[in-house]
Amino acid sequence: MKRLKKMLCMVMALVMILTVVNVSDVNATAKPKINKKKVTIRVGNTYQLKVKNYKGKVKWYSDSGKIVSISKKGKIKAKKVGKATVYAQSKNFLLWCDVKIKKKKSSITNTYNTVSKKQETETEQETEQETTVSVEPQLNIELPSVPQKCYIYSQYSIGTTTYTKINWDGTITNARIEKTYRESDNCFLVELYISGTKISGFNDSISIGWKLYDENKNVVDSGSIITPAISAGESFVDSSTFIGSVKPGNYKLVLQSNRKYN
Repeated sequence: MKRLKKMLCMVMALVMILTVVNVSDVNATAKPKINKKKVTIRVGNTYQLKVKNYKGKVKWYSDSGKIVSISKKGKIKAKKVGKATVYAQSKNFLLWCDVKIKKKKSSITNTYNTVSKKQETETEQETEQETTVSVEPQLNIELPSVPQKCYIYSQYSIGTTTYTKINWDGTITNARIEKTYRESDNCFLVELYISGTKISGFNDSISIGWKLYDENKNVVDSGSIITPAISAGESFVDSSTFIGSVKPGNYKLVLQSNRKYN
């Protein structure tokens, strides 16, 4: 009997360990997200924002400190009637919450306030209905054609002869974007994703430059994507970077696939 009890205890302990491991694996793959993407509060009130599935350092800030203030721990305070956007940023992500501030609620309750509140509610419902059927502005970004060769080279001279050395080369196999419209400032938050394969070079990361042009062929933004360290023959998938806030319109994205190493 004692031996049977001992075996049952061992089985139960094993089941508990496997359960904890499975839960840990699920949490490890969960993406960081903010606990509220839209919130409406009244002047003088507060609301606590949090970033779920992330334990690292987060920087909180507001695009309108006169309307909404936010503490280092993500607590927002309504200061003035209006709209604002609050951001949570780390080196790995950028999250945001649209905040609407309403007038401070009166402490006096009478027939007039009851009627006014009813009218206010009906007005808000009408506004929400209008917002629902409104047409979202358009953002069109022409992406570079793939596959596309890419390499970084350096040059050196011996006497009067200049030599070119390829530090690494590879192939870009896919380029895509994800965009989210932000009504508060009529902008799109755009993230660029690049996939490809490294053909030659040492075990190191790859730097791929990019430029964003408007309809008048003016550069409106530029930067680079840094991939994880990979060896020759290895591939990278969806290395990403934020392009930033882009106004509605038509644009063209160009990859600086052939660059000189300084």
